[in-house]
Amino acid sequence: MISKVPDDSEFLRHLKSTYDFELYDLEFQKVAVDQAESQVIVLLTANGKNIGIDLNAIEGTMYTFIKSGCFENAHVKNVYQMYVETMSMVKFVLQEVVIEGKSGDMVYSRIKWVDHKDRVIYQLCSAGDGLVLSALTESSLKITKKALDDLDDYGDFEDQFDTYEEE
Repeated sequence: MISKVPDDSEFLRHLKSTYDFELYDLEFQKVAVDQAESQVIVLLTANGKNIGIDLNAIEGTMYTFIKSGCFENAHVKNVYQMYVETMSMVKFVLQEVVIEGKSGDMVYSRIKWVDHKDRVIYQLCSAGDGLVLSALTESSLKITKKALDDLDDYGDFEDQFDTYEEE
C-alpha cells in the first residue's frame, strides 16, 4: 500500500516548480545574415523579450529559403519538405514546436505531431530544425519560460551589430 508523502519530506523539497515550463508564444521578427561569418540568427520575441537563435549553415539556408517563399516554386524538394510530406502521408500533422531548453551553446526544441486519430508523438531536435519545420508548416511556435530566461536578450541588436540596408 502506498502512503501519502509527508509535506516536509526530502522528496518534496527537491521537486522543481512547473513554473519553469510555462509556455509563451514566439513571434518572428527577422532573420539576420552575416555572409562573411556564414552565420544566421533568427530574431524572435516572447513575453516582451527579444531573443536570437543561431542556426548552423544548413538550418540557416533552409530557414531563409522557406521564410522568403522560394520553397514554393522549387523544382526539387528539400529534406524538410520530404519529411513533412512523408508525415502527412501517414496522416500526421505538425501541431506545435516548443523551444525547450539550452545546454551550453545548443538550444533544443520538441516537435509535436498529431495524427488523424488524435494520437500524439513528440520528437526532440535542435531549435534550428524546429524553427525550419514550424516555418514550413506554419505551426504554432512556443518557448518555455526556462528557455526564454536562459537565452540572451537581443533587445539592443541594432546597436550591437552593424546593419546595412540596400539603397
